[in-house]
Amino acid sequence: MSTTQIHNFAQQDTPNAVYVPKSWRGLLIWAVGRFGSGILLAAACSWALMRVYDDHATQTRQLMTILEQRARVDSEMTVTLHRLSQSIDELRRDAASAHRLSR
Repeated sequence: MSTTQIHNFAQQDTPNAVYVPKSWRGLLIWAVGRFGSGILLAAACSWALMRVYDDHATQTRQLMTILEQRARVDSEMTVTLHRLSQSIDELRRDAASAHRLSR
């Protein structure tokens, strides 16, 4: 929220006879006077939660990138193993055929 938004909210919540400041410092003092010291605790908790969830979002994006790379590698590995299996089957057939011919 910007200072203008907070100031407008404070203006609507406060009687006309009370001056509502426009600076962050003044709005902080107004909030403590209006809502008590609990507002400071609420603001600190809100700030801390925002940091935690921002960090969580960053970690989630990193994890998704890792999982995408892992899926790509697993897919390539599956194709490679399938080709290897086909090559081994061909070699087995060729060896069996050569063994029958040599008798």
